[in-house]
Amino acid sequence: MVSFYQLNYGQKYTFFLTLIVRWEIFVLMIAKTSTLIRINSNAKTSALAFTQQKKQSFKELLSLNKNRC
Repeated sequence: MVSFYQLNYGQKYTFFLTLIVRWEIFVLMIAKTSTLIRINSNAKTSALAFTQQKKQSFKELLSLNKNRC
């Protein structure tokens, strides 16, 4: 196995460049995952609010219909 100190400048440069690119990919994957989780939770909240709003408007229509009779 070759020691890190025995590598020439180009090999060290390539090693660090590869390390940095892999780190950036890892960080971007985490950021993308957390964004998708946040979007998904916002969508669930919006869907729940929409459903509750529809239930409320349906109850209002029923009460108006009862008042007419």
